[in-house]
Amino acid sequence: MIIFENDKFLKNVKKNGVSGTDQYAKFKINYVMEDMVFNSSYRKNKIIEKVKSIAKQYFYGLPDNFIDKELEILYESAKEKINDEDSKRKHENKIITLYDSEMKTIEALRDDELMRLAFATLILHKFCGQYLDGGVEKYRKYVDTCEADAYRVAGLDKVSGTKKDKLWKKLYDKNMIDYWLKNNYMWQYKPEWIAKRLFTVPYNVDLKSDKHNEDIFKRITNYDNVLLYLKYWLKDGNVTACMDCGCPIDKGTKAKKLCSNCASIRKKSSDKARYNRNVAIT
Repeated sequence: MIIFENDKFLKNVKKNGVSGTDQYAKFKINYVMEDMVFNSSYRKNKIIEKVKSIAKQYFYGLPDNFIDKELEILYESAKEKINDEDSKRKHENKIITLYDSEMKTIEALRDDELMRLAFATLILHKFCGQYLDGGVEKYRKYVDTCEADAYRVAGLDKVSGTKKDKLWKKLYDKNMIDYWLKNNYMWQYKPEWIAKRLFTVPYNVDLKSDKHNEDIFKRITNYDNVLLYLKYWLKDGNVTACMDCGCPIDKGTKAKKLCSNCASIRKKSSDKARYNRNVAIT
């Protein structure tokens, strides 16, 4: 599971908790733990107490000493990563750039489902491959495959497995994506590690060392529905631009003119101004 916007994801987990039937339960608990270790000033006991409260549905019925031991292991693991730049980057919101040439390459496919899957793989390749090296933004050529996230971004979750395979094959044949199987010699200790499948997107402009001659289409700052960026490029009449940041949004009602991020910023600003006025009056 890939987290596009850290703040929104954490807010949702803290609000709804983690249930025992959630397939991403362990991932969510570990993510919350790491975020608190990396980004809060709470001490160890307070962090464990907070994570325990968020995951109470998941741990329901288990003895406290067992729960505390499990969370302490997660805490110590997070502490070991506190100086690891790659680990910390997973807990920061990223901005990725889309270029005209990339969008034209996708548009040339013409087929709606094929365009959506190609766009999703491009987004994931840029997002997962982005890293900082001495403060300089760089991109890895190959990243871990994440088909479930690709289907989620592309809106193809309910498409049959056979059709999904055909779409991947078409993209591969058109040199839009490339797969690579990496053997892991640690498999003897953990059989599921026997191989890792990686992929790359050859037309991803961010893989170039010189991008000065490339025209930028949009920078992705809002990940609520990434597919809207593709629809906006294709001039979908149901998509317009946020009046503050310019990111694509569903037209919906005539009253909707802001994306969720800009609407939140305006609300905070309005709430702060209202609070200051009330303080001044009293």
